[in-house]
Amino acid sequence: MKILVAEDMLSDRIVLRSYLEQMGHQVIEAADGVAAVDTYRKYKDDLDLIILDSLMPGKDGRQAAREIRATERGKSSWV
Repeated sequence: MKILVAEDMLSDRIVLRSYLEQMGHQVIEAADGVAAVDTYRKYKDDLDLIILDSLMPGKDGRQAAREIRATERGKSSWV
């Protein structure tokens, strides 16, 4: 399983990556919501799961989720 982890705290990303990789998953990291959306667009056909931190600088997890869902639905925005 390929998993996108979006988390602004490096220590939390390290822990999540380690745990998920020990379980046999591939992990792609993003340090904030903007990077999460960009990374999703780059790897969307290969991702099985996205883990988003709800409080990140620039764009929080909810905003990133809205943009990702809009991309999935082929719309410019989703509420």
